[in-house]
Amino acid sequence: SIKENVQRRLRGTTAEQSRKIICGNFVNGNMGFAVSKLYIKKYFDDNARNQSYEMIGNIQKAFIDMLEQTIWMD
Repeated sequence: SIKENVQRRLRGTTAEQSRKIICGNFVNGNMGFAVSKLYIKKYFDDNARNQSYEMIGNIQKAFIDMLEQTIWMD
């Protein structure tokens, strides 16, 4: 396809991507959140999940603090 030809030129390769890479990219692009949820449910324990929530909360707070200090966003 045209898209694949452009992507090969951008990557600087002439070989086509393997079928598993193409399929993996398709699934991740269309169902990324669902796949991530299944992965997290299987491999993350409650402690890792809680640490992730804490980290996300810290990032959100830092972002809000940064916005509140930014004068050009009035």
